[in-house]
Amino acid sequence: MISIECNSAPILAASLSRCFSNVSRVSSLIETYKNSQNEDILRLSIVYLHSTLEDCMRNLIFHYLDSNHSIENINSIPLIGHTNTKRAEKFFLGELIKFKDKSITSLISESIEEFVNRETFNNSNDIARWLDKCKVDKTKVINLLPQINDIISRRHNVVHNSDFSVNRSILSQENKVKHDVENDVVTSIDLKTIEAWISVVSQFFMEIIPSFIPKGGEITMKNI
Repeated sequence: MISIECNSAPILAASLSRCFSNVSRVSSLIETYKNSQNEDILRLSIVYLHSTLEDCMRNLIFHYLDSNHSIENINSIPLIGHTNTKRAEKFFLGELIKFKDKSITSLISESIEEFVNRETFNNSNDIARWLDKCKVDKTKVINLLPQINDIISRRHNVVHNSDFSVNRSILSQENKVKHDVENDVVTSIDLKTIEAWISVVSQFFMEIIPSFIPKGGEITMKNI
């Protein structure tokens, strides 16, 4: 078991811990795959890896925005309850009545949290854009972004197309189809790729999380 601490920003330690936990879950799935050779287990692994990316990125973005209440940052955040539009808009003063017992700091934090919880990452450009907003030097991870994009794209195909080909025009070519679940053509997948992607996700967060640590703070890890 690993103990992770960051007294100056506990959310960073929690983010790294959750990243490690999800990687362990994927590793367990891989062991299950090795026994069963069921490729759908590898597809489930991709979904978990993508979830790890999104969960950890949201944690880091929340930490950055909640620690940097600049006018520029806060003006881009919708008031809590208005996040469906995904952009900050004007609101009537009366909207604040239901928050009259909250401090301004709490209202800002809750608005940031709601906004971040709805943030999605549809490609590596979305991730890179947020790294820029959070003033993170991308130098050490720029070479990982193409592979992260592959993970995101593959997850989308698994979740939205059951990992079948998206070339729908071929579905109109024959008026008679023989259903054979054993031979349905899905996109190929292999263990080596998943293992490589696990390393990519782990390395990505190991590289960028230190950039979010407050000045003078540190993350410590030790076996217990």
